[in-house]
Amino acid sequence: MDSRLSTVSDDALLARADGVSRLNATVDELQSALQDYDELGRRIHSGESSFNSYDVHWRQARALFLLQELTSAKAPKMTWITAGEQAAAAAMADCSICVEGYYYAAVLKGRRAEHSGIGFKALKLVKEVLALGKKAAQIDASFDNAAPLRLLAMLYASAPSWPTSVGDIDLALETAERAIQISDYPMNHLIMAEVLLADEAINDARRELQRVLSAPIGGRWADESGFWRPYAEKLLTEIAD
Repeated sequence: MDSRLSTVSDDALLARADGVSRLNATVDELQSALQDYDELGRRIHSGESSFNSYDVHWRQARALFLLQELTSAKAPKMTWITAGEQAAAAAMADCSICVEGYYYAAVLKGRRAEHSGIGFKALKLVKEVLALGKKAAQIDASFDNAAPLRLLAMLYASAPSWPTSVGDIDLALETAERAIQISDYPMNHLIMAEVLLADEAINDARRELQRVLSAPIGGRWADESGFWRPYAEKLLTEIAD
């Protein structure tokens, strides 16, 4: 046990770790969060904490997903993906009716599928992502501003169509629209723009990208604007007249 953590309360550990588990976090911040979650997990396992292991496992999966997003180097990325999948599996075992475990299992498996190449293995992974994403959406489609629906919309838009895979542009559009109806979160409009681009609806995609860029930089999404605004600007430049 890290002696620096021994005097920190459970609530303080959780708050500190949650405070840096965000889209614009650094590698050091996320690794520090994982240390805090690990300490909480140790306390739970030893009976020193009244916290539920589910509260730790899904947060570990989230931190590991965010961590692997910060590198393109395959070795650390796959290490973090594997650890994240294990945490998400533990979360699903802890609570079979809670959304977080299924959602992070889906997005982590999606990242694994992206690095598995083509062929049967990739198709199998995509089908697993679809099943997990559907389960997350069934439990709580509104989780994290409709994150399960964003995942499903992009999967339907990017995967090859039937019978090769699960792609379906009509389902992608319908699912992206459901996400927007749940939340006006800028990322929902960004996902809709990507789906519209896949459908070659350029003018409609341009409209959605403008909505992303017109969203206030401050306020409740201030910490995330640096994540989605540059990508929206890039897409808008690419489809400029």
